[in-house]
Formats: sequence, C-alpha cells, structure tokens
Amino acid sequence: MKNLRFVLCSAIMVMLCLIMTARSALGQSDSSSLSGTITDSSGAVVPKAKVTVRDEATQTNRDAISKDDGNFTIPNLAPGAYTVRVEAQGFQTTTLNGVHVDPNIGRRVDVAMKVGDTTTSVTVEASANTVQTESASVGQLITQEQVKNIQLNGRNPLYLAQMEPGVVRSNSMAALGFGLDNPLNVNGARSQESMQTFDGAPMVRTRSNGTSVGVANVDSTSEVQVLAVSYPAEYGRTSGGLIRLVPKSGTSNFHGSAFEYFRNNALNANTWQRAGAGLPRQAFRYNQFGWNFNGPVFIPGHLNRERRKLFFLVGQEWVKYNHDDTTSATLKVPTALMRTAHHERIIEAFGGTGYSVTTPAELAAALAEALASGRPTLIDCVIDPTAGTESGHLTHLNPTGIGR
Repeated sequence: MKNLRFVLCSAIMVMLCLIMTARSALGQSDSSSLSGTITDSSGAVVPKAKVTVRDEATQTNRDAISKDDGNFTIPNLAPGAYTVRVEAQGFQTTTLNGVHVDPNIGRRVDVAMKVGDTTTSVTVEASANTVQTESASVGQLITQEQVKNIQLNGRNPLYLAQMEPGVVRSNSMAALGFGLDNPLNVNGARSQESMQTFDGAPMVRTRSNGTSVGVANVDSTSEVQVLAVSYPAEYGRTSGGLIRLVPKSGTSNFHGSAFEYFRNNALNANTWQRAGAGLPRQAFRYNQFGWNFNGPVFIPGHLNRERRKLFFLVGQEWVKYNHDDTTSATLKVPTALMRTAHHERIIEAFGGTGYSVTTPAELAAALAEALASGRPTLIDCVIDPTAGTESGHLTHLNPTGIGR
C-alpha cells in the first residue's frame, strides 16, 4: 500500500511539473523581455540596484540586479502588464506601474532614481506611447482592451488584424466569418504566404491551402500581434506577414463568464430584394454561446499556497447557424409531386412547362408545343419500348433545339 501511494504521489507531482512548464515550452516564442539602465538624477549609472518585476495578473515576481554599467535584463517574461520596482542603497525606491510588455518584442525601461531614504517611495505611471528600440521588427499590436471591446461578426479574433496598416481581407470586419480560413493579405502577399500562430505554435494547415486549425475564443485571447517587416529569423517559415494570437493566462483570483450572442429573423427587417419578389423575411437563426473560467491551481495549506505559481484557463464556445439564402421567388423546395418522381413538375417551379407522355402521339404533340412556345420545357417520357421508341427524359432548353 505504501509503495502504491508513493507511485501515485510521484505521478501526480510529475504531471504538475509538466503542467507548470507547458506554457514556457509551447509558448516560448511569445515570451519577451524587459531591460533598461538605472541612473541617478545626474545621469550616472547606479550599479547593484535591485529590480523587481511583478506580473499584475498573476502576482508573480522576477528579480534582477543591475550590473556595473547600470544595465539589467529580465528574459522570458509572458506578455502582459507589469509593475517595476527599483531599490538601491542611498536612493528612494522607485515604482513604475502599468509597464506593458509585448509578445516577443522586448521592452526597455530606463529608471532615473532620486537620492534619498530607501523607505521613501516614488510611484510613476509608465507611458503607453514609447518607441520600440529593442528589435528591428515592424509590427502592430491589438491590445487586450481592443480585443474585448471591438464587436466582431462571428467572434473570430483573427480578423482584428484588419485594423492594422497593410492588412486586407476580401470582406470587411462587419462581414460574418467564423470559419477555418486564412483570408488575410499582408503587404500585398498572398494569403497562403502569411503565418498564423497561437501561443507561439503554428496554427496553419499547410496541406489544406493554408487554412487555420481552429478559431480562437475571443474571451480567451489577450492580444493580436501583426509582424509585417523585419521580424526575427525564427519566423522564417513565411514570406508574407505573421499574425500571432496571444492567449490569456489564468490569474491569482478566480474569474468566469458566460455569454450568448443571439440573432433571429424575428428581429430583422426584410430586404428590398425579397420584398420586391413578394417573399417573407429570410429565415435566420444564429446562436453563439459559451463560457470561460480561469484561476489558480492550489490546495490550501499544501500546494501553491500563495497562488502565484500554477494557473489554468479553460473555455468552450459553440455556434448554431441556420439560414435561408434564397432571394428568388422561383427557387423553391421540392413539391409532393416532385418527390414522387413527377419530373415534369421541376421545370414548372422555374416558370417552364412540363409534360408527361406515354405514347408516341403524346410525345409528338408535346414537342410541337414546346417548339411553338419557346419556353423551357421538360418532357417526362415513358413509352413501351416495343413501340419503337426509347424511354428517357427529353428536355427542351430553347426554341431551336431539344436536348436529350
């Protein structure tokens, strides 16, 4: 029994370790870095300053010490908002709030400290408009607030890339789209030449003309990044642009949501095409619904007690879409006679003439009427083969000829 308990405990610990390292293993290309130089008010560098970076979502900390030249670098940071705290002997403690780190593009933060007691704290709000100097990549970022607030017809966050210069699609953002396509052209390149990634992993099926392997959930998407020019060599799989979907991470507190987006023809006006043809409103039933839940993984008093090391995020989304695209008065469902093999009724549904003949005389009369009328005609011909006439279906398509 003790051996079995030991094996089970070991297996659980191995699984937890795998889960904890999964984000860094699968999403390594989405990680970023934070670097900068610590100086005093005169511009002289400050060595051996302690730099603490705290993730505002998970409350986890990363530390670094500035070198003799005052520089520091903290690598492998997940994209998101951070609080940077700098402490040094003989200087006031400086705190910068809201330092945003973009996926894969490092952020530089230079801190000028003031002489004073370390117990005195100076808090600064980080500037949102900063020039990116850590990489030669040319790209744009759709932020988490934009992902959350911009309405998408079909809720496919991939189409948010259309907000950026040089990115076009065959339809506007208002056009309904939730399929597994790759319709975006970046800087004039073909859509198949653009790469999509989700959490750093490719999400394009190369054997299926570049279609996506799935549609990301808007409520689980943190940011959408578009890299158009001079992106790093690790993205050498594409000659076009790179569209990267960055998922959210679980936080130190539990959060959840449920939603449904509902559309119905009972709430819609009729189109002028259908109204002119005397048709009622187009049948339309659209339901897109789902849920999301995230938070820390912990066992009170035993595992992740401070709720700063292990997190989860899970969600599901469904789409039910039933609609009628018929806009013509002549397009109808099969009638009861059509379903019983009265083929002549099919052409009548489209404004033509149908005949059912069983004798050569009836066939001759039907052909004469068809030629005289000039209308589309379908003749359902069932004649005794012994009468010297073959069975079959004769279709008159125009006044000058008869098709068999």
